[in-house]
Amino acid sequence: MPQFSRNAFVELVDAFTFSSHAEIETFLIRFEMEEADNRSSLDPRKIGIIKYLIDHPDKTGPLGANIVVEIIEYLIEMRCRYQEPEEVFPRFVRFLKCNGYVIENGKF
Repeated sequence: MPQFSRNAFVELVDAFTFSSHAEIETFLIRFEMEEADNRSSLDPRKIGIIKYLIDHPDKTGPLGANIVVEIIEYLIEMRCRYQEPEEVFPRFVRFLKCNGYVIENGKF
């Protein structure tokens, strides 16, 4: 089972750069995490997602793999079409490396 630091979860959620309630709602539905939603303003909703991932690191995602791995793969697919992950979200990549993970050729 994958293991991630709390800081990696913070950076993962920050890497999505959520700027609207609709983006957060879509994310929660996509990854079947509606119970993580505290239905507050944007920042508390982001914190709710972080806390949910910290508390449920072994949850299975909608595709059958670890939910954190599925979220990371989705993030890379959506945000790294034209740039390397290190350029798009360097802090997150740094924390992944600290946790023993790498992203090579757009694959986690």
